[in-house]
Amino acid sequence: MRRWVGKWALCLLPAKVVLSGLIFCVKRKMTNKILSILCIDDDESILEIVKLCLDFTSNAVVEICLGGQTGLERIKTIRPDIILLDVMMPDMHGEQVLLDVRQNPDFDETAIIFMTARAQQEEIERYISLGVAGVITKPFEPMSLYREITLLRESWNDRQRAVHI
Repeated sequence: MRRWVGKWALCLLPAKVVLSGLIFCVKRKMTNKILSILCIDDDESILEIVKLCLDFTSNAVVEICLGGQTGLERIKTIRPDIILLDVMMPDMHGEQVLLDVRQNPDFDETAIIFMTARAQQEEIERYISLGVAGVITKPFEPMSLYREITLLRESWNDRQRAVHI
């Protein structure tokens, strides 16, 4: 299944590379703040696809990290605006990474988005109650990934503002 997802996503990219490149250049000129995104996953092919997609369709600085423990270390050094976090990882479950990050007040404004192949409505609601901005289901649509990330981040920012009013 994972091999299929990687090949499927990469097959979609070449047809849209030129258009995506143009969108990337326009966005880069129009946007003042460049977001930093850290993707943490245990599957190297997913990490590569996410980086490739976001490099083509966004003005974000994208870093990738293999595994939860390594991800926790990188979070402290790069201080990302958004963290894309796999739920099921062998070394450290995504929920544990989330809880560790949320204990540090320096990361209160960091949007954390879970990426998972298993996303039932009850699970999504529970993840949101734990403090995630939202959930992206794998396999995802590569060319709309950045749009989905920004929509989830905006929604999360709105919820955070509502809590602090």
